[in-house]
Amino acid sequence: LTGDDLEFTSAEAEAARTALFAEAAQPLGATGAQVLFVTSAPPGAPNGRFYCDGRTTGTPCDPAWAASWNRSLVAGAAAGGAGVVDAAGWTAARSATYRGDRPDGLHYSGGALFEHATWLADEIRRSVVAP
Repeated sequence: LTGDDLEFTSAEAEAARTALFAEAAQPLGATGAQVLFVTSAPPGAPNGRFYCDGRTTGTPCDPAWAASWNRSLVAGAAAGGAGVVDAAGWTAARSATYRGDRPDGLHYSGGALFEHATWLADEIRRSVVAP
């Protein structure tokens, strides 16, 4: 989203992503649609080389990368009049109690997958304002 010349976690890249998120939300919201962005859960350590080539820095498997993405998303949503569903917060709260929900370090499995989908659907319903 920011071009090849910017370091992904730099302030300049975050500002560029923020502007793009706001720009994306505005035309959708202008039609009366309720726009929601969903934060990305910070990854656990990737299990194996399939995700991010096994690298935990400078990739989407890097917690700093995910945090930078989410900051841009939240700021862009606010600037563009969109709402935010905090999936990253759900994962963080759950990860404090449950281990093994994301055996590959990224995707939910088993009951956690169903629980996350149920939570997400409930959050979307709560976020929708009745006409």
